[in-house]
Amino acid sequence: RVVFYGYLISAMAFFILPFVTVSWAVYAGVIFYIIGWGSASPALQAMMSKVIPEDRQGMLQGTLSSVNSLGLIIGPLMASQVFALFAGRYLSFGYPGAWFFVGSGLFLLAMLAIAIDTRRAVGMSEFQSK
Repeated sequence: RVVFYGYLISAMAFFILPFVTVSWAVYAGVIFYIIGWGSASPALQAMMSKVIPEDRQGMLQGTLSSVNSLGLIIGPLMASQVFALFAGRYLSFGYPGAWFFVGSGLFLLAMLAIAIDTRRAVGMSEFQSK
């Protein structure tokens, strides 16, 4: 639940940020993003750590660190391309904040994956208990 609601809070913050017109409101949006991501990330890591055997914990932590690093590389590349697409000078309309909508959509996709996996895990546990 913590991961799901943390992603929901982050998705809402990303969805609201493009509409901000005053500088102080950016801080409010970022605070909500930090609360959402800051609660979801450790909970997700704890969930993964519980299902991995003790002798594989180092591999899990290394993999998580590597995936995080890849995200830090790929994220700005994607964001700059979306920004260029929606802020180009040849467009009849432009919306530089479009990246936040993409980010919100990615959080919603992650939430969908979590919901499907949770439903599958609950179904498996009910099946195994019979």
